[in-house]
Amino acid sequence: MQRALALAVLGLALVAGPTTAQDAPGEAEAAAMATAKANQALVKVKPRWVSGGDPAYPDSEKALGHHGVVKLSGILGVDGRLSQTRVASSSGAPVLDDLALASVQGALFEPARDAAGAPLPLAITVPVEFYGYKSAGPGGGILRYSCGQFARDMDWWRATFPKAAPADHELYLMISGVGFLASMNSRPLDVATIKSSNADFARRWSEAVETCRAHPERRFTQVLQPEGRIAENLAKPK
Repeated sequence: MQRALALAVLGLALVAGPTTAQDAPGEAEAAAMATAKANQALVKVKPRWVSGGDPAYPDSEKALGHHGVVKLSGILGVDGRLSQTRVASSSGAPVLDDLALASVQGALFEPARDAAGAPLPLAITVPVEFYGYKSAGPGGGILRYSCGQFARDMDWWRATFPKAAPADHELYLMISGVGFLASMNSRPLDVATIKSSNADFARRWSEAVETCRAHPERRFTQVLQPEGRIAENLAKPK
């Protein structure tokens, strides 16, 4: 399975957090990071993921509803390897954060290059995803995503991120977004229609969580029936 490791050049500052031994690099490490950040102005060829960095998603974590994206920051060296790697944004699940950190140590990238083709060390972020409705294999993929797993995922996510709205979750955004695009082809849209459609989807989403909790044996797509054959569209290879 090809790894969905997207690369994003860091801005001028890393994500702030409590100061720890890991967060306090020495002078040499700080200088290397400063150079790597400054190099973003020189990049003509962006870095590209080649291999590795694809951690397994443990069944034990799925059973707890643990899921999400771990955003890692570090320096991509001219050898295509990462150094000074740390968690810039946590998934909310420490085990998944640790798995993501361990996995990228063996990842290989094509380094960034300047206008002359010379490789550059570059400060980057690497998102590592743990989603049952995206992963391949038994129980993975949107069409095989179970109601029981959906309910566990949502319960854990609500408890871990109590200030987040349902619309902040990636699956909600993905399905509602595709539904919106499908509806554009079937009827004219105005502000009132869009608001009504958003409210209807929010209601159906909440109902789906409760239905799935009561009927964990069902499939997610059997309970939340999106418009425009969304489940089939989401399942198509990209």
